[in-house]
Amino acid sequence: MQTKYLYTALTTLTLLITGCASHDHRINPTGASNVVSGKMLHGGTRSSDQLIVEMAGKRFEGNLYIKKYVDWENVRKAYGSDSEHWHKITSGLDKDHHTSVGRAEIRSADGEVMQCKLMWTRSDRPEGECIDQAGKSLELRFE
Repeated sequence: MQTKYLYTALTTLTLLITGCASHDHRINPTGASNVVSGKMLHGGTRSSDQLIVEMAGKRFEGNLYIKKYVDWENVRKAYGSDSEHWHKITSGLDKDHHTSVGRAEIRSADGEVMQCKLMWTRSDRPEGECIDQAGKSLELRFE
């Protein structure tokens, strides 16, 4: 019994100290033919999220600002506003209805800039586009 409590306490302490673990998503090369490589890095609680795209011998990188949204009107229509599922969604226990939107201004070493917007849900992989200074669009799909 004491071992169970000790294990739980150590796990909780570890999560509190380290925060959420960082992880990354790699760009799917079939989704963007002219992208050599790239990734989206979630920094967890210790560092900023990053977007890195390498193409045509250039590396573009910058902070990725992520916001989460819920389409409350559609959720209310689907589940009503007094159901058990509604209460799980509004309390944050059910995150399946959240949409994440990430925006980044990524720069190369020579100062070239691209504006990027990505979207994803809990069950879908991130995808979106970057637009360079000339207005050319680059589709991004992550593995």
